[in-house]
Amino acid sequence: MVTTAIPAVQLPVGAVPSPQSGTSKDILELAKKQAATPLLPQGTAINPTAQNVKANELLATSGVSATTPTAATPTAIAGQAITTAPAVSQQVLTPAQQAAANYAATTVGTAPQMTAAQGTVTAPMTAQQGQITSDATVQGQLAGLQQQVTSAVAQGQNLPAWALGAQKLVEANMAKRGMGASSMYAEALAQGVMQSAVPIAAQDAAAYKDMIFQNLNNRQQSAVTNVK
Repeated sequence: MVTTAIPAVQLPVGAVPSPQSGTSKDILELAKKQAATPLLPQGTAINPTAQNVKANELLATSGVSATTPTAATPTAIAGQAITTAPAVSQQVLTPAQQAAANYAATTVGTAPQMTAAQGTVTAPMTAQQGQITSDATVQGQLAGLQQQVTSAVAQGQNLPAWALGAQKLVEANMAKRGMGASSMYAEALAQGVMQSAVPIAAQDAAAYKDMIFQNLNNRQQSAVTNVK
């Protein structure tokens, strides 16, 4: 199918009138002038005609009078004036005076005075004193434990029961190393015995210290009771 292009049509200038040209433009200008300053066309005038009410054109309302109401003028009635007699004056009496009551003070007997009891201290109380002995110290307890070990070694006896555990532990360790008869064995044994003795000495010293302070408190309480 063959398609043929339609050639463009060129209209001559002035063939289509402009909206603002000719008569349309004149009408637009006239409308603008009338809107700014409205005027009647020349040779024209407005003559209003008044309308008058003719007979039988008004409707009457039943029950309503069309006459203008008139107000009645009040008239005064002549009568006799009533005179009121003046009130009789009243005399105000002086109020009675009241005398204040007088009270006489009475004397109360002398109150008894209390005398505090007095006494004489025959023997003044003296505070009890105490002294810490070596048994109440860790040093003193260690000295006693070491003396037990020294005595057992000097007499060829077994060590005290509290030191036997340390002795067996040192012997076992030194025997594994083949140093059972060396000088290091004696040093290790002494150190083991000392480590075992320290906790025992601390507990024994605390027990002795508590006993000393309790005895001191008991003596003080006994002295206070005896003075009373």
